[in-house]
Amino acid sequence: MSLDFQLIKPVGQFKELERYSLYEPFAYATIIQDERTGDIMYYLEEITLDSIEQQVYKELVRIVMLELPPPEDLMKMGDVKNYLLNELKKIVGRYRRLFRNVQSSSFAKFLYYMERDLLGYGPIDALMRDENIEDISCDGVGRPVYVFHRKYESIPTNIVPMTDQALMT
Repeated sequence: MSLDFQLIKPVGQFKELERYSLYEPFAYATIIQDERTGDIMYYLEEITLDSIEQQVYKELVRIVMLELPPPEDLMKMGDVKNYLLNELKKIVGRYRRLFRNVQSSSFAKFLYYMERDLLGYGPIDALMRDENIEDISCDGVGRPVYVFHRKYESIPTNIVPMTDQALMT
């Protein structure tokens, strides 16, 4: 999760109403209900990067940004997303030796976050994959992103933009 967004932890006693995969095994949606108030919330769970993985991820993103062709060259290609995903995998593979101390399972996480951040919609990418969501909105910095869920209608998420820049992406 970028510094422009936070995933907040709900406070209180919650009952799980429903849980389903958005991008297995990296992202899941859990619909929870506050047992005291009855309020419903869309809780996004994403696999996290520890502090070492975050440093390696930042370095890999820097390398990828240096090695990928310019955007105008990419637009001449057919399926840009598949091309970029394949290039990301090649670049991560090429530089894997530099990060010998990183567990091999971490590289799958890096590819998930690169696809999410560089090719997708960033921190709301998992929401965009949810076929139950009809609309996504936010009223400002420090306020939760809301979704219109087919079954639960308008409900807040645990995703909170923390900067004006976050609202523009």
